[in-house]
Order: sequence, then structure tokens, then C-alpha cells
Amino acid sequence: MLNKILKYGPDAYRAKQAQDLAAEKPLFGGVLKQKQQTLNLSAPSRWFDHRFFDKATPKFTAQFAKPEYQSAALRFDAEMLRIPHYINGGGGMNALILTLWAFGWGAKYALFPFITLVCFLIAYLDIKAGDDVTYIQAYFNALIFSHSIITLPCFIMGQIAKLYQYYQAKKDPVIAKRHFELNRQTGQVIFYHEETEAVEASLPFREFVAEIHPKLSHQGIVVRNEVYIRHYKSTWYEFNAAQLGNDRTLSDAYALWNFIQCYMDTSQALPDIPQLEIWRKIDPASIAADQASGRQEDYWQQYNKWQLFKKKWHQSAFNQAETGVV
Repeated sequence: MLNKILKYGPDAYRAKQAQDLAAEKPLFGGVLKQKQQTLNLSAPSRWFDHRFFDKATPKFTAQFAKPEYQSAALRFDAEMLRIPHYINGGGGMNALILTLWAFGWGAKYALFPFITLVCFLIAYLDIKAGDDVTYIQAYFNALIFSHSIITLPCFIMGQIAKLYQYYQAKKDPVIAKRHFELNRQTGQVIFYHEETEAVEASLPFREFVAEIHPKLSHQGIVVRNEVYIRHYKSTWYEFNAAQLGNDRTLSDAYALWNFIQCYMDTSQALPDIPQLEIWRKIDPASIAADQASGRQEDYWQQYNKWQLFKKKWHQSAFNQAETGVV
């Protein structure tokens, strides 16, 4: 695969095709971002990470020549960015454990306070019925009895679920299934069925916009920023791309949308990040740009870990300056 130069399809995306699209049913509180015809060099800072080179051994890169890589659930190369979702293969047992966990959660957050309050009424009724005990004694008798037969068994169920997760969940197979795909070669955004992996829709990237939606904690603090890449006519065809960047940083959320546009734009080279260096030699736009600039094939390999860390930090600062977000 690394020896064959790609050919862009007739519908491959180019930045000059970008135009403002009126998105239907925008998210409440979200920020709509259109595509741009002029793109800067911002990218999520996480892509400048020395750990990629720690594992980029000949054995690691040899997998790209195997037929299995073509259909892999996770791909990031000159042809496509394909992201999977993961399902647990434990089957029915996990459904049982989830039920036990629900009982434990209910005992902790619902049954315990509810029964504790109801026992005040039960104690009052016991005293009114003529029981020869004080109100405090009647209350604690009702409290102990009620929690013993209702709350405690549910709590034990929840602890069983936690023990199972701790000791057994690691043995359950985790299966990667195709989720969505950004295809640079064809200019399409592809959505897959979550179980069968059949193609549900293939739509041109030029019809997509981004919505950045902050998620708030109960204290009103922004804890992460979700980046939804969606079709401008329907929210049915959308995916959350925040996992590709640092979702805790708003500037990275803006940079991520820019990065995706740069990746899909075949009128310019691939984004210049370490993970895509080995793929530049088969991408036509990257080949032309590197020949014109005299860029060396091992450009990123010449960086040491400290230099890459500084590059990552400078990229983060650049993203903040470009977006005006600190």
C-alpha cells in the first residue's frame, strides 16, 4: 500500500468548494462552524506526540502492507480517517451485571434516602397504633428493618457487579466496529451500521458543517467541548469528533475542525504531523508540495522528544492565538 500513489476521485473535496450552508435544527447553545476556503495550519496539539515514534518500528509499519489493514475498523492514512466504536462481547452476562449495578445504584441514591424519610411516617403510625415504645425507638426499629430487607440486598447486588467488573470484565472481548469514515481520496463521509458494519450513507464532505457544543457540569463549568460533524440538512448523519483532539480545550475544538478540513482538502498536502509522515510519499498533493519546498522525507524523524514536546506546546499556543480562545 505504501508503494502505490493514490489517485483522487472526481468528487474529492477541495477548499475552493467551501460555501456557507444553512444548517437545519442546530444544537441549542452550540456554535455553528462553516468550512473555509483559506485554511491555516492549526491542528490539535495531541497529534504532536513523541510516543508515536516510540512504537513506529519496522514491525509496526509493516502492518500497513497486510490485506487486513484495508478493512480495519481503525485507519488513519493518506486515503481515509476511519474511526471505530467499541462494543463488549460479554453478551448476556454483561446485561445481568448491568441490572445488578442498577439495583446497587438505586439503593445508594434512591432507596436509602427515600426509606429513611418514610420511616418517620412508619414510626408515627406505630406510636399511634399503641405500641409501647418511644418515637425514637419506633423510628430506628423501622429504619433497621426496612433497610435490611430492601436497601441492603440491593446494595450487595451493586457490589457484586463492581467485583465482576474488576475481576472479569478484562477477560471479555472488546470488539471494534466501523463507526464513520472521512475519505480523502473520494471526498465522502461514510457512516456504518453499528453492528453489521454495512454502509448506511455516503455523503460528500462539502455538505457538512461543524457544531461545537460545550458540556457543562452541575456547577455550570465547561468540562469538555463536543465537536459534531454533521450534514447540514439532517442531524441523523453526524458524529462526535472531539475524541480526535483535546475536548477539554476550546481552542483545540476549533483547531480540530480546521484540521479535518485540511485533511480532506486535496488541493493541499496532508496535514504536516508525525502520524502522516510515512503516507506523504503516496499522496499526490503532498508529493508536489514536498518537491516544491524541498521537505525531507524524514522531517519528523529528526526531532527528539524534547523538540516534539516544544512543538506540541507551540502548536497549542498557536491554536489559542488563531481562535482567540485562551
